[in-house]
Amino acid sequence: MSYVQGTRVGVIGAFTDPDTGGPFDPEDVKGVVQPPPASAAPTTLLYSRGEIEKIEPGKYRFFVDTSPASGEWCVEMAGTGGWAIAKQRSFPVTRSLAA
Repeated sequence: MSYVQGTRVGVIGAFTDPDTGGPFDPEDVKGVVQPPPASAAPTTLLYSRGEIEKIEPGKYRFFVDTSPASGEWCVEMAGTGGWAIAKQRSFPVTRSLAA
């Protein structure tokens, strides 16, 4: 899926216990946002700092403001603690015609 620059994109991560398959809440949840170009400084968000919200047990969300740049954005959500679970995704952002 592609987004237009300026869109607020929601990133959701779901954590499950590998033994039971049920929801799992890590000690903390970390989100990393890498805007384009890849040489730009990434931003790190933490649940413990109130920058990521818990939607329900094992499910967390943060939002990415794509206003700063068009190009390929990369996001990562990871649990911390006993299980260091991480998942990465990227999505294209096209320049707005109104910009």
